[in-house]
Amino acid sequence: MASSGAPPCSSALVPPCLFVIAMATLQSAVVFADAADTVAADRPLSGSQRLLVSSRGKFALGFFQPDC
Repeated sequence: MASSGAPPCSSALVPPCLFVIAMATLQSAVVFADAADTVAADRPLSGSQRLLVSSRGKFALGFFQPDC
């Protein structure tokens, strides 16, 4: 049997390793995308409030009604 210099079964470990790396990367992305400021049916904006600003002031969401 000819030897290629690679340890036996090393190429069989590549797909599982890539899967683990991909899952770890996706998990860290989910942590960074976690939102704490939300608009929900049970927590509506007050009457004239047209701007929703995140608690740290980094994001703002504006609401408007176009003139028809």
